[in-house]
Amino acid sequence: MAGDKSGQSNVDRRSVLALGGAGLVAASFSASTEAGAKDARGFDQEVDIICVGSGAAGLAAAVTATANGDKVIVIDKQPIAGGTTLKSGAAAWLPGNSMMKAAAGQTDDEDACIRYMCRFAYPRQYAPDLPDYGVGPERMALLRAFYRNAALVEDRLRKLGALDLVTFEIPGSTTVATDYAPGLPENKGIRGRTMWAKPMPDGTFGGPAMIARMTGWLEKQGVPVLTGHEATALIMAQGRATGLEVKTADSTIRLGARKGVIFASGGFAHSETLLRLHQPPVLGSCAMPSSTGDFIPIAEAVGAAMGTLSTAWRMQVVLEEAMANRVLAQGVFIPPGDAMLEVNRLGKRAVNEKRHYSDRTQVHFEYSLTNDDYPNDVMIMIFDQRGIDIYGGAYPIPEKAGDSPYIITGNTLADLASAIAARMATLKTIIGEAPLASDFAANLEASVARFNQFARTGVDEDFARGSNPHEAEWMPFFSPRRAGAPPADKEQRYPNSVLHPLTDNGPYYAILLGPGALDTCGGPLTDAEARILDSKGKPIPGLFGAGNCISSPTGGQYFGGGGTIGPALTFAYIAANSAHV
Repeated sequence: MAGDKSGQSNVDRRSVLALGGAGLVAASFSASTEAGAKDARGFDQEVDIICVGSGAAGLAAAVTATANGDKVIVIDKQPIAGGTTLKSGAAAWLPGNSMMKAAAGQTDDEDACIRYMCRFAYPRQYAPDLPDYGVGPERMALLRAFYRNAALVEDRLRKLGALDLVTFEIPGSTTVATDYAPGLPENKGIRGRTMWAKPMPDGTFGGPAMIARMTGWLEKQGVPVLTGHEATALIMAQGRATGLEVKTADSTIRLGARKGVIFASGGFAHSETLLRLHQPPVLGSCAMPSSTGDFIPIAEAVGAAMGTLSTAWRMQVVLEEAMANRVLAQGVFIPPGDAMLEVNRLGKRAVNEKRHYSDRTQVHFEYSLTNDDYPNDVMIMIFDQRGIDIYGGAYPIPEKAGDSPYIITGNTLADLASAIAARMATLKTIIGEAPLASDFAANLEASVARFNQFARTGVDEDFARGSNPHEAEWMPFFSPRRAGAPPADKEQRYPNSVLHPLTDNGPYYAILLGPGALDTCGGPLTDAEARILDSKGKPIPGLFGAGNCISSPTGGQYFGGGGTIGPALTFAYIAANSAHV
């Protein structure tokens, strides 16, 4: 969806509308401050709740707080509203939602769902016979709060008319999506937890639809969404957050918050300093450029405790594209094609290429105790001319080989190996020496031959590709056949729809892949009421958080499609209700 041209035009149009509306509000607000309207405490304006960030989390918090009767302001340092949500497909993983029964004929038992989340998010700690299933009371409280509020936020926003979420059916089919680890016994093949924003009447869909509905609702309620307003510091009084210092284009203003400040300002995928300190390599991200971890120093300054800072919603990226600009339009979510494999610097496969993006990207961080290096730091996507003829245009495969500067070509696999080595030699300043193994070419040929044999039998003996039905279900979406491609029923059929042999003759192609992220999801600790905690585990009065700027309540695991936005909406709803009390 990120590459859909009609979707892009909607983003631009909606963004202009959002900017125009916010600009008018900001202009009138600036006029009042220039008139000397500060109160006795030096606030330029005081409301009940300030929401920082205008993505899914910030807007959901603002809608919930407004519906509770609170006076609200939303600020965002970007020039347009929407945050990274604006670029997303607007899917939201919401367990127990109201439509699961009708869409998939299933109900979502709380205990079974909690077991699935514990098992998937904390596999090292998970023990089904221990209290809290081994994950500890703090983690359990967060997961239970997520489950128990996910359906409530969906229902609340829908009844308000602020957001209309429907069951996610895989585009191009009527298949209701499973989660991303449906094979786990704790999951039991549940379908329907993923929802997404219903398209607008004018055809706007995905992230732009989600943002347009919520900003439109807030506009009708007279709630300002102030773009170009950057939170720089909390204002504290007797240990309580009572407001914010906010930098605008031409001044610094002080906003007061009678009930609370809710941060939903994004992660730090574009702070190279924080990435170097806390993350394995993140070469690029499709998060908005404003995702620089602003909340971390702001929260630290008032004594907030940091949770894990090493988690992220991960995805592979085209290495050379990220080198050119780390702010990316999209990443390699599920590599397209059936006759496609990824090999490492040894020329060997190391992963199920159809595993979902966040899990699959972890392969880049595997350390070799034998060679004292990271053989998978660069993964190399291999495909053939048939891959272009049938799947060309499905990112990152170009419609024509010459259309992409990042594609590497060889008439034979041996030629391709030589060309890969030459290309990687030009990238030393980014990836270090990272030499290919001396027997890379031989290993590449052996890996392709072994892959082809798996394709003919239908069984991937190394990485079980295609053993989970959802991998085949997602093929039409992530691997759409291009217009004019030979019909599938005219090709020789193989037993596993996600495996197809590469052709015996070239040309062959390669694209270098590296580790990236949708965004990070680490930051200050929160409790089950979305309150920011201090170093003693006590809530900081008046300070709340949701979304990617806090330590992920779900442990940084991608449970299913919408695994980022679902928790963001839910904890934003919790935060607004907690602040209202």
